[in-house]
Amino acid sequence: MKKTIITKEDGSILIVALILLVLLTLMGISATTLTDIELQIAGNEMVSRANFYNAEAAAMENIQLLANTGQAITDPTDPSMPWLNLDTELPVPNDITNQANWTDANSRLSDNEDNGDQRFLTVFEGVVAGDSLDMTRSRIYNYRVVGKGQKSPDQGMSIVEMGFRAPF
Repeated sequence: MKKTIITKEDGSILIVALILLVLLTLMGISATTLTDIELQIAGNEMVSRANFYNAEAAAMENIQLLANTGQAITDPTDPSMPWLNLDTELPVPNDITNQANWTDANSRLSDNEDNGDQRFLTVFEGVVAGDSLDMTRSRIYNYRVVGKGQKSPDQGMSIVEMGFRAPF
């Protein structure tokens, strides 16, 4: 009786087992890689969220500081408030994300010291357009309040910008 290659199946189970082993190994490596990527995404999201909340907290602290003064803060040259600026005083007026705008000369470090670089600044924008000239009414002053949160320099930053109007 003559055996042909097609009918000769001795050792074929070994080849099938090796192929299955290679496939399972590739699936394991893929799952491990996917898990690493998911962990990196979760870590980045955590840092991003923390930066955002820190920036929001700094902006809210700034608004509270403005609200607690009880008077119009209109003099950006007041040395006790270096964080109060005119738009033209900022080193890079049209780019609030520029680090040159976030120095001690024109911003203030937030009171919450545990959160990296958490700063705020205010831009005095003047009297609200259309405000009445009636002397019996208060003037409404407009401020642009900006908060910055950055856990560390290599982990990005978040900036929150809010408007604040107050009658004085």
